[in-house]
Amino acid sequence: MDKPGKTSPLSWLVYVITALILVFFLARLEIRSNVQKAEFQHRAARLLVSVRRYYAAGPVFTRWGNNRCPYRSYRVYEGIMGGQDKTHRGGASNFLCLPRRPTWANLKGGSQLGGLIYGTQYKLYPAHVNGFGLFITTHLKPPHNHDVPCAVCQVTKPATVLMIPGRKVCTPGWDLMYRGYLMSEKRNNAGRMTYVCVDKRPQVYWAGYLNENGATINHVESKCGSLPCPLYSNYKEVPCCVCSKCPI
Repeated sequence: MDKPGKTSPLSWLVYVITALILVFFLARLEIRSNVQKAEFQHRAARLLVSVRRYYAAGPVFTRWGNNRCPYRSYRVYEGIMGGQDKTHRGGASNFLCLPRRPTWANLKGGSQLGGLIYGTQYKLYPAHVNGFGLFITTHLKPPHNHDVPCAVCQVTKPATVLMIPGRKVCTPGWDLMYRGYLMSEKRNNAGRMTYVCVDKRPQVYWAGYLNENGATINHVESKCGSLPCPLYSNYKEVPCCVCSKCPI
């Protein structure tokens, strides 16, 4: 795990120190009464449970389009978005966050005619970037044709993580991790890929600007008909948000 957040690196250290302090005092204090000793042990056990619950590891989620993890989470690893070639009919149907620095196992040279995984590139157009209320970027050029970065993040507390399509704000009682737009493979491409929520402020992997296609992500638009309109609208880019909620 690399580049932890502000609180996570100290979580287990705090837990261990707390446990050692309690064990030390339990061993050194001369508690005459068995009642007092039992009460002390009970309080110590409750404190340890509280500390463990507070600093317990939370769920893991992927932040697409950004290699940093949001507040209240820390980064497990950063990577590059990978997927199936848009022209292939076979293979997998999901995107993966591939580590930037892979480690290899036993290898056999040459193609084995199995599955292939490619880098994923943004397919954006002028209407999808600065000045039009969609993606916001400070890059000199739009992210179009650049490789997509990603980060696998872990929430610092026990929680449930949920991606809400069609909403840019979380349900009351839930905390916003990040917001963006729903994206997937283009509808007339052969490859069928899952929907992902791509960060509204997309980053790019600069080494990947070669327009080599492979896997691509495009904005997802709503279509009236089986979707109720005017609640939905024809050909409107669908927003999304990723939210978390800690148990009470």
